[in-house]
Amino acid sequence: MRDKGFNFRWTDHYAANNYAIGFDAPEGQGGFSLITAFEVAEHLVTPRDTIRALMGRGDALLFSTELLPEPVPKPDEWWYYVLAGGQHITLYAKSTLAVIAAQLGLRWTTNGRNLHLLTRGPVRPKVFRLLSKYRVARLFNVVRRRRSLQPTDFEGFTRA
Repeated sequence: MRDKGFNFRWTDHYAANNYAIGFDAPEGQGGFSLITAFEVAEHLVTPRDTIRALMGRGDALLFSTELLPEPVPKPDEWWYYVLAGGQHITLYAKSTLAVIAAQLGLRWTTNGRNLHLLTRGPVRPKVFRLLSKYRVARLFNVVRRRRSLQPTDFEGFTRA
C-alpha cells in the first residue's frame, strides 16, 4: 500500500514483521483514519472484542471475510468452511455483523459478499458497493493516482 501512495502501518499479534520493517504500528498507537484486516475476521476467537480494540485505534475498519450463505450450507457444501485446516473458527452472516456494529455503536455496510466497513461516521452503502467492484476501483485508482512513498521511504532508511 505504501508503494501505491498510502501511509500504511503494520501490526500483527501472531506474526513477525518480515515485509514492512520500519513501518510498525506500535501497540496502542491510535489516530488512524482506516484500519484494514484482510482474511483475519474468520480467525478471531472473540470478534466483538477484537473489533472494539481495533476501533479504539481508528475511525473505520475495512475487512474481508465471506458472508455465510442463506440457507446455511452443510459442511461439505461450502468451500469457506476450510474444514481440513481448522483455522476458520468464526463465520459471519449479515445479521451477525449488524449486531456487532449495533453493540459497538458503529455504522456498517457491505458489498454483500466479502468486503465490509465498520465506521463511526456516516456510511453511503451504494457508494461503498460501487467502489468495492474491482473494475470501478481500478478505474478510480487510475484517475486518482497517488505518488508512491517508496522513494521517500528509501531516502529515510538510507539517511544516516
